[in-house]
Amino acid sequence: MASTPAGRLDAKGPQMVDREAFYRNVVHSLRNGVIAIWPDGTMAVINDAAYRILDLDADPEHIDQSFHDVLGKDHDLADVLARAFTDAELPNRAELRLRSSGKAIGYTLSRILDRDGTVSGAALLFKDLTRVEQLEERERLRDASRPWGRWRRRSRTRSRTRSPASR
Repeated sequence: MASTPAGRLDAKGPQMVDREAFYRNVVHSLRNGVIAIWPDGTMAVINDAAYRILDLDADPEHIDQSFHDVLGKDHDLADVLARAFTDAELPNRAELRLRSSGKAIGYTLSRILDRDGTVSGAALLFKDLTRVEQLEERERLRDASRPWGRWRRRSRTRSRTRSPASR
Protein backbone atom coordinates (compact mmCIF):
# COMPACT_ATOMS: atom_id res chain seq x y z
CA MET A 1 0.00 0.00 0.00
CA ALA A 2 1.79 3.13 -1.23
CA SER A 3 1.11 6.63 -0.01
CA THR A 4 1.09 9.49 -2.51
CA PRO A 5 2.81 12.83 -1.88
CA ALA A 6 -0.54 14.34 -0.92
CA GLY A 7 -0.81 11.75 1.86
CA ARG A 8 -3.72 9.80 0.42
CA LEU A 9 -3.60 6.14 -0.46
CA ASP A 10 -3.12 5.17 -4.08
CA ALA A 11 -5.44 2.91 -6.07
CA LYS A 12 -3.64 -0.21 -4.82
CA GLY A 13 -4.53 0.55 -1.19
CA PRO A 14 -7.56 -1.01 0.52
CA GLN A 15 -8.92 2.39 1.60
CA MET A 16 -9.35 4.13 -1.76
CA VAL A 17 -10.19 7.79 -1.18
CA ASP A 18 -13.58 8.94 -2.43
CA ARG A 19 -12.63 12.38 -3.78
CA GLU A 20 -16.18 13.67 -3.93
CA ALA A 21 -16.82 12.69 -0.32
CA PHE A 22 -13.52 14.29 0.69
CA TYR A 23 -14.39 17.60 -1.01
CA ARG A 24 -17.87 17.51 0.54
CA ASN A 25 -16.31 16.93 3.98
CA VAL A 26 -13.92 19.85 3.46
CA VAL A 27 -16.79 22.23 2.73
CA HIS A 28 -18.92 20.98 5.60
CA SER A 29 -16.01 21.10 8.06
CA LEU A 30 -15.26 24.78 7.46
CA ARG A 31 -16.09 27.26 10.22
CA ASN A 32 -17.04 29.84 7.59
CA GLY A 33 -20.35 29.79 5.81
CA VAL A 34 -20.33 28.48 2.25
CA ILE A 35 -23.15 28.77 -0.24
CA ALA A 36 -22.59 27.65 -3.83
CA ILE A 37 -25.16 28.09 -6.57
CA TRP A 38 -25.55 26.86 -10.12
CA PRO A 39 -25.95 29.38 -12.98
CA ASP A 40 -29.74 28.91 -12.86
CA GLY A 41 -29.73 30.16 -9.25
CA THR A 42 -30.37 26.82 -7.58
CA MET A 43 -28.43 25.83 -4.48
CA ALA A 44 -25.54 23.43 -5.07
CA VAL A 45 -24.05 23.58 -1.54
CA ILE A 46 -24.87 25.13 1.79
CA ASN A 47 -22.78 24.08 4.76
CA ASP A 48 -23.63 23.81 8.46
CA ALA A 49 -21.80 27.03 9.31
CA ALA A 50 -23.93 28.93 6.77
CA TYR A 51 -27.10 27.60 8.36
CA ARG A 52 -25.83 28.57 11.82
CA ILE A 53 -24.66 32.07 10.85
CA LEU A 54 -27.88 32.80 8.95
CA ASP A 55 -30.12 31.31 11.66
CA LEU A 56 -31.69 28.91 9.16
CA ASP A 57 -32.86 25.38 9.82
CA ALA A 58 -30.68 22.86 7.99
CA ASP A 59 -32.65 20.99 5.37
CA PRO A 60 -31.24 18.67 2.68
CA GLU A 61 -34.24 19.68 0.53
CA HIS A 62 -32.60 23.10 0.05
CA ILE A 63 -30.21 21.63 -2.51
CA ASP A 64 -31.57 22.25 -6.03
CA GLN A 65 -34.01 24.90 -4.74
CA SER A 66 -33.70 28.52 -5.80
CA PHE A 67 -31.51 30.53 -3.42
CA HIS A 68 -34.37 33.07 -3.32
CA ASP A 69 -36.67 30.35 -1.96
CA VAL A 70 -34.12 29.17 0.63
CA LEU A 71 -32.96 32.59 1.86
CA GLY A 72 -36.07 34.62 1.12
CA LYS A 73 -36.38 37.14 -1.68
CA ASP A 74 -35.61 40.12 0.56
CA HIS A 75 -32.62 38.56 2.35
CA ASP A 76 -29.46 40.67 2.08
CA LEU A 77 -27.42 37.72 0.80
CA ALA A 78 -29.99 37.02 -1.92
CA ASP A 79 -29.11 40.47 -3.30
CA VAL A 80 -25.40 39.60 -3.15
CA LEU A 81 -25.85 36.21 -4.83
CA ALA A 82 -28.00 37.76 -7.56
CA ARG A 83 -24.92 39.70 -8.76
CA ALA A 84 -22.92 36.49 -9.34
CA PHE A 85 -23.90 36.00 -12.97
CA THR A 86 -23.93 39.63 -14.03
CA ASP A 87 -21.05 41.59 -15.52
CA ALA A 88 -20.58 43.39 -12.21
CA GLU A 89 -17.29 43.18 -10.37
CA LEU A 90 -17.82 40.77 -7.49
CA PRO A 91 -17.14 41.78 -3.89
CA ASN A 92 -13.97 40.52 -2.25
CA ARG A 93 -13.62 40.92 1.52
CA ALA A 94 -16.74 43.04 1.79
CA GLU A 95 -18.82 43.53 4.91
CA LEU A 96 -22.55 43.56 5.40
CA ARG A 97 -24.91 43.89 8.35
CA LEU A 98 -27.80 41.47 7.97
CA ARG A 99 -31.11 43.24 8.54
CA SER A 100 -32.83 40.06 9.70
CA SER A 101 -30.45 39.32 12.60
CA GLY A 102 -28.27 42.41 12.97
CA LYS A 103 -25.19 40.23 12.53
CA ALA A 104 -22.20 41.67 10.74
CA ILE A 105 -20.61 39.35 8.19
CA GLY A 106 -17.53 39.53 6.05
CA TYR A 107 -17.89 37.88 2.67
CA THR A 108 -16.39 37.13 -0.72
CA LEU A 109 -18.37 36.18 -3.79
CA SER A 110 -16.52 34.28 -6.54
CA ARG A 111 -17.52 32.87 -9.88
CA ILE A 112 -16.64 29.21 -10.31
CA LEU A 113 -14.98 28.55 -13.65
CA ASP A 114 -14.53 25.19 -15.33
CA ARG A 115 -11.33 24.20 -17.17
CA ASP A 116 -12.48 26.04 -20.29
CA GLY A 117 -13.11 29.27 -18.36
CA THR A 118 -16.87 28.95 -18.57
CA VAL A 119 -18.79 30.08 -15.50
CA SER A 120 -20.29 26.96 -13.96
CA GLY A 121 -21.51 28.46 -10.69
CA ALA A 122 -20.74 30.90 -7.91
CA ALA A 123 -19.57 30.54 -4.32
CA LEU A 124 -20.24 32.84 -1.41
CA LEU A 125 -17.89 32.45 1.55
CA PHE A 126 -18.71 34.39 4.69
CA LYS A 127 -17.87 34.74 8.35
CA ASP A 128 -19.80 36.15 11.29
CA LEU A 129 -17.91 39.26 12.41
CA THR A 130 -20.31 40.17 15.23
CA ARG A 131 -18.02 38.83 17.97
CA VAL A 132 -15.03 40.69 16.48
CA GLU A 133 -17.06 43.91 16.48
CA GLN A 134 -18.08 43.35 20.10
CA LEU A 135 -14.47 42.86 21.17
CA GLU A 136 -13.33 45.95 19.28
CA GLU A 137 -16.10 48.02 20.87
CA ARG A 138 -15.24 46.69 24.33
CA GLU A 139 -11.58 47.62 23.81
CA ARG A 140 -12.54 51.06 22.52
CA LEU A 141 -14.73 51.70 25.58
CA ARG A 142 -12.06 50.39 27.94
CA ASP A 143 -9.43 52.65 26.34
CA ALA A 144 -11.76 55.64 26.51
CA SER A 145 -12.21 55.20 30.25
CA ARG A 146 -8.48 55.16 31.00
CA PRO A 147 -6.24 58.23 30.83
CA TRP A 148 -3.53 56.30 28.98
CA GLY A 149 -6.15 55.13 26.48
CA ARG A 150 -7.10 58.72 25.66
CA TRP A 151 -3.39 59.57 25.31
CA ARG A 152 -2.82 56.51 23.09
CA ARG A 153 -5.71 57.50 20.80
CA ARG A 154 -4.41 61.07 20.55
CA SER A 155 -0.89 59.89 19.75
CA ARG A 156 -2.22 57.49 17.08
CA THR A 157 -4.24 60.30 15.56
CA ARG A 158 -1.25 62.62 15.57
CA SER A 159 0.98 60.05 13.89
CA ARG A 160 -1.63 59.56 11.13
CA THR A 161 -2.01 63.28 10.50
CA ARG A 162 1.67 64.22 10.36
CA SER A 163 3.11 64.63 6.91
CA PRO A 164 5.82 62.15 5.84
CA ALA A 165 8.34 65.03 5.70
CA SER A 166 7.88 65.79 9.41
CA ARG A 167 8.61 62.22 10.53
